[in-house]
Amino acid sequence: MSKKIQKFKKSKGMTLIELIVYLAITMIVSVLIIELTSRIVQVKTQSAGSNEVTYNATLILDRLFYEISNASAATGEYPSDALNLVLNGTQTKFELSNNQILYASETLSNNLVEISRVSPETFIFDRFANANAESIQVRFKVKYKGSNFSRDYETAVFVGGK
Repeated sequence: MSKKIQKFKKSKGMTLIELIVYLAITMIVSVLIIELTSRIVQVKTQSAGSNEVTYNATLILDRLFYEISNASAATGEYPSDALNLVLNGTQTKFELSNNQILYASETLSNNLVEISRVSPETFIFDRFANANAESIQVRFKVKYKGSNFSRDYETAVFVGGK
């Protein structure tokens, strides 16, 4: 029995090299896990931004398309950050204010995004007319507040569906 006790006393635990190897492997695994987690969070944020931007832009464009195509006339000076329409004999107004597009004082998008001009020198609404038809060109940028994700949108709609 004394030999077994002596063997046990001789084994003193891990050597310094074993400890260093263990710490190195642990650090490498930790760095990989942290990197993977940060990439997953980044992709999730970008995906949420893309979805939010697309949702809000679709909502705005659908409403604008409906109102412009059903309007009898577009009034006011263009290019402009405000769109004045005559719809069923009633004045209707879309307007860029505080990074949101307002429709009759109601915000069309949610507070997770900012709406702005595509560039500082361009306006959101422009009007084109000839003897046969009148159209409104709409250009705006939607930016997700949670990240730097943004997308530009542009469309043209005939007034009164002509």
